Amino acid sequence: MAPDGSAHFQGGRHDSGAAAHNYSVACVVVDADHRAYTFAHTGNIAGTFESGSRDDPWGSPGQNEQIAQNWRSLCAGTQATGTVGSVPTSRRCWAAS
Repeated sequence: MAPDGSAHFQGGRHDSGAAAHNYSVACVVVDADHRAYTFAHTGNIAGTFESGSRDDPWGSPGQNEQIAQNWRSLCAGTQATGTVGSVPTSRRCWAAS
């Protein structure tokens, strides 16, 4: 996330198992005024016995005017919570000014 409202949600997943599978990743960033900004990706990766790639690198650039409008609130303190499949994760994060 950046002061101009741009955001880039990126990551990657690798399957080292035998079977292919679908997966989802989601993240919610909440600013100091409790506004939520959401990011998500859904993908498929092949296993040893499947055709297709065993890797799924992804990147989702975007623009959100509310990020720019609320940048001070994002810098004042953010909380990020995400889910990979059905496993929730949570960590404190900070927006760069």
